[in-house]
Amino acid sequence: MKQPFTLVILTSTLLCACAETPEHTPSSSEYAANCRYAERRKSFNVAEQACSMALSTNDWGDNSKVRSQHLYNLGRIKLRLTKFSEAELLLKESLQIEEVLASPPKTIGYRLVDLSESMASQNKWLEGTPFLERVIPIAPQYSKQERDRIGQLLFQYSQHLKLNNQSALAKKFKTTSALIIDNDTYTFRN
Repeated sequence: MKQPFTLVILTSTLLCACAETPEHTPSSSEYAANCRYAERRKSFNVAEQACSMALSTNDWGDNSKVRSQHLYNLGRIKLRLTKFSEAELLLKESLQIEEVLASPPKTIGYRLVDLSESMASQNKWLEGTPFLERVIPIAPQYSKQERDRIGQLLFQYSQHLKLNNQSALAKKFKTTSALIIDNDTYTFRN
């Protein structure tokens, strides 16, 4: 049994050594793939390193869409690692790029939800409110699981808005939260 284990260690050591040779420098897409893999395995520290490398390995040139995706991926990982202020900056930059590109509302909405969560985690409820408010009209586009997350976030915001004398907005968030969570066929009506 020792021989196969030794072979695995030797093979992985050789692969790691080859990966950093001048003949093969990992591309940003390889780092991004490693980031996604590590995230699925809940290895967020490894994912953070891989996502950082994907962002800093500028082999994608002036492609704003790719930069935005790398920023967003790293921002989500920072959110998982409770590095909220770092996540906020990355998510804001990604959001700004997507808005300039006039990306689909759902793409922008993902950034808005994560950004509002990051703001809430820093106790910046009032600053995060406009981001979350922008998600309400597009909430029906998301899966049930995603809508549940949005609904929970709306409910949490409603509680804090109420404490900050923002009762009309608190009521809107709370009512919308209940609609989103309790109704599989939720559609926003203005």
